Amino acid sequence: MSSTIYAWGTDVKVVAYFYDENGVAADPTGVTFTALGPDMTPTSYVYGTDEEVAKDSTGVYRLTVNLTEPGTWRFRAVGSGTVVVAIESQPIPVAESPFYVEGV
Repeated sequence: MSSTIYAWGTDVKVVAYFYDENGVAADPTGVTFTALGPDMTPTSYVYGTDEEVAKDSTGVYRLTVNLTEPGTWRFRAVGSGTVVVAIESQPIPVAESPFYVEGV
């Protein structure tokens, strides 16, 4: 588990690295990140469709998402097509805050 506890409202960057069968950085045909917030509702972000997903270099993709509520967040990246792999992040804890008001 991550030793960092994030503040509610913080943008977090989740990076996924993709490699071919020879261990060389490679681009999947498609990349989809899924975020699970504390309520366990999945939200998907697709490279080339959603602005939250960017390609940093060959085989390196980044999701930037705002941690909109306290609790534990989880992330998964899936490559499809030329590089088929699933990668999951460590849980990311977000601290309770007296400034957090649900729905605001």
